[in-house]
Amino acid sequence: MTPAPEEQDGSLAALIGAIADGQPATALDKDLLRLKLVRQAKDRGLTWAQIGTLYGVTGKEMKRDIHALDRRVQRELMAGKRA
Repeated sequence: MTPAPEEQDGSLAALIGAIADGQPATALDKDLLRLKLVRQAKDRGLTWAQIGTLYGVTGKEMKRDIHALDRRVQRELMAGKRA
Protein backbone atom coordinates (compact mmCIF):
# COMPACT_ATOMS: atom_id res chain seq x y z
CA MET A 1 0.00 0.00 0.00
CA THR A 2 1.39 3.36 -1.04
CA PRO A 3 1.20 6.15 1.54
CA ALA A 4 -1.07 9.10 0.84
CA PRO A 5 0.54 11.99 -1.07
CA GLU A 6 0.46 14.15 2.07
CA GLU A 7 2.40 11.49 4.00
CA GLN A 8 4.91 11.14 1.17
CA ASP A 9 5.39 14.89 1.00
CA GLY A 10 5.82 15.04 4.77
CA SER A 11 8.48 12.33 4.70
CA LEU A 12 10.35 14.06 1.90
CA ALA A 13 10.10 17.42 3.68
CA ALA A 14 11.46 15.88 6.88
CA LEU A 15 14.40 14.37 4.98
CA ILE A 16 15.17 17.66 3.23
CA GLY A 17 14.85 19.53 6.54
CA ALA A 18 17.25 17.15 8.27
CA ILE A 19 19.82 17.59 5.53
CA ALA A 20 19.39 21.38 5.58
CA ASP A 21 19.94 21.33 9.36
CA GLY A 22 23.28 19.61 8.79
CA GLN A 23 22.13 16.15 9.84
CA PRO A 24 23.36 13.60 7.32
CA ALA A 25 20.75 11.39 5.75
CA THR A 26 20.99 7.81 6.93
CA ALA A 27 21.28 4.89 4.54
CA LEU A 28 17.66 4.04 5.35
CA ASP A 29 16.58 7.59 4.45
CA LYS A 30 18.36 7.33 1.12
CA ASP A 31 16.82 3.93 0.42
CA LEU A 32 13.34 5.22 1.23
CA LEU A 33 13.86 8.17 -1.09
CA ARG A 34 15.05 5.90 -3.91
CA LEU A 35 12.01 3.66 -3.48
CA LYS A 36 9.72 6.67 -3.53
CA LEU A 37 11.26 8.05 -6.70
CA VAL A 38 11.05 4.71 -8.49
CA ARG A 39 7.41 4.27 -7.39
CA GLN A 40 6.58 7.72 -8.72
CA ALA A 41 8.26 6.91 -12.03
CA LYS A 42 6.31 3.65 -12.31
CA ASP A 43 3.06 5.45 -11.42
CA ARG A 44 3.73 7.89 -14.24
CA GLY A 45 4.06 5.04 -16.71
CA LEU A 46 7.81 4.59 -17.08
CA THR A 47 8.97 1.07 -17.76
CA TRP A 48 11.56 -0.81 -15.74
CA ALA A 49 13.88 -0.53 -18.75
CA GLN A 50 13.54 3.27 -18.82
CA ILE A 51 14.20 3.54 -15.09
CA GLY A 52 17.08 1.08 -15.32
CA THR A 53 18.71 3.22 -17.99
CA LEU A 54 19.05 6.03 -15.45
CA TYR A 55 20.97 3.69 -13.14
CA GLY A 56 22.98 2.00 -15.89
CA VAL A 57 21.31 -1.41 -15.57
CA THR A 58 18.76 -3.39 -17.54
CA GLY A 59 15.08 -3.24 -16.73
CA LYS A 60 15.18 -6.77 -15.35
CA GLU A 61 18.07 -5.90 -13.03
CA MET A 62 16.34 -2.69 -11.93
CA LYS A 63 13.13 -4.50 -11.06
CA ARG A 64 15.04 -7.18 -9.13
CA ASP A 65 17.14 -4.61 -7.27
CA ILE A 66 14.17 -2.43 -6.31
CA HIS A 67 12.15 -5.39 -5.05
CA ALA A 68 15.16 -6.55 -2.99
CA LEU A 69 15.65 -3.01 -1.68
CA ASP A 70 11.98 -2.80 -0.73
CA ARG A 71 12.19 -6.07 1.23
CA ARG A 72 15.36 -4.91 3.02
CA VAL A 73 13.83 -1.54 3.92
CA GLN A 74 10.69 -3.22 5.25
CA ARG A 75 12.84 -5.49 7.45
CA GLU A 76 14.81 -2.50 8.75
CA LEU A 77 11.65 -0.54 9.49
CA MET A 78 10.12 -3.49 11.36
CA ALA A 79 13.33 -4.04 13.33
CA GLY A 80 13.37 -0.37 14.26
CA LYS A 81 9.80 -0.54 15.57
CA ARG A 82 10.70 -3.49 17.79
CA ALA A 83 13.76 -1.77 19.23
